[in-house]
Amino acid sequence: MAESEPTPPLTESARSVYDAARGVASAWGGSFVALRRLVVADFALARAGLVRWLMLLFLATILFGTAWVLLNALAVWLLYSAGFGWGLALTLPLLVSALLGVPAYWYSMKALKWAELDASRRQLTLLFGTKEEAQEAKVAPPGTLHAGAPPARDLHRDSGTDPTMIDPTMDAES
Repeated sequence: MAESEPTPPLTESARSVYDAARGVASAWGGSFVALRRLVVADFALARAGLVRWLMLLFLATILFGTAWVLLNALAVWLLYSAGFGWGLALTLPLLVSALLGVPAYWYSMKALKWAELDASRRQLTLLFGTKEEAQEAKVAPPGTLHAGAPPARDLHRDSGTDPTMIDPTMDAES
């Protein structure tokens, strides 16, 4: 018969359970400290993205706005001097302005995406989400995870509806 080790006294067992509990609490505390640091870094990145977006938008408005008004006035004058009517002389520069404004709009929306806090969303999903959400968070490429947020809709491709209006076709639970 194999001899078993004698059981330790109750105080030693309680101490080892207490030490194990302290280790678990310390590990969780470290996880929350790391998560707090991640959220703070994510907010700093979001703030930097918003500041950069606003700065670029403001700078573009000032620099190109004044020059563009003068160029449009010159274009209208040249078109009218070339024999076009006032309607066409005003419409052509307006169309060119609209076509050149679209890339500026898309670039500003791309810069605004830096404010989505993707890293914090991913970590919170890994810590507190379901197994399916955690698996999705592990495999989702950066910039595509929106845990806890409503599903993203491309409002520019909607059928001309006002994006501020509630869609009556959506059910109440979504």
